Amino acid sequence: MTDRIQLKAHICHTHSLYQPKLCKRVPLCPWCHDQIIDQYDLHEFLVKRSAVNKRDQDLIMVPENVVVVHHRCHMAFGQTKEMARRCLEQACKVLSPTRVGPWYVALWKKHNLSVPTGLLIPPKDCPLSLALTYIDKGLQFRGHSGPSSWKNEEGVDARSLTYKRWQGKSPGGLMKGKIGGVTFSWDLLRLALDEGYWLNYLEGIVG
Repeated sequence: MTDRIQLKAHICHTHSLYQPKLCKRVPLCPWCHDQIIDQYDLHEFLVKRSAVNKRDQDLIMVPENVVVVHHRCHMAFGQTKEMARRCLEQACKVLSPTRVGPWYVALWKKHNLSVPTGLLIPPKDCPLSLALTYIDKGLQFRGHSGPSSWKNEEGVDARSLTYKRWQGKSPGGLMKGKIGGVTFSWDLLRLALDEGYWLNYLEGIVG
């Protein structure tokens, strides 16, 4: 997508969120969190155009890497680590970490771009202790907290079963019904693990 006007419109639309008070979708500035009406810039927060050959720039001028920022915020804070962190948080909220993460990995794994690879641990090599931190991170990202007990109706830790399934193994236990005696979504638990995994990776890239 080479046309700058079309690109700005596409990024604005993709990063717009519904605001009940306004009864419409609008983009929010990741720095100040106010709605963006005019006077805004496109900001590449993971991979800069200057770091990529011109022939490859269509790979990075996408919603996974570009957000809209108030011009005043961009000028004051655009080159800071904190701006990159806030942009990452917003992009993940709008698009999901499970979209942003694989897109970034494809840059170096599929397209051979010279970008930081970071520390990407394959699920099959990830220890349970680390996977538990991913679950906590993913739940926090979604604004949820876990039940007081993670035991399923067989008395087995639901997180360990989800972890085994995530690794591509047979969990060998019941993955339905209540968790900790309450109705807690198994789908949310798996999503939390996936999203926490990618969030952890992307946060390492941003630094």
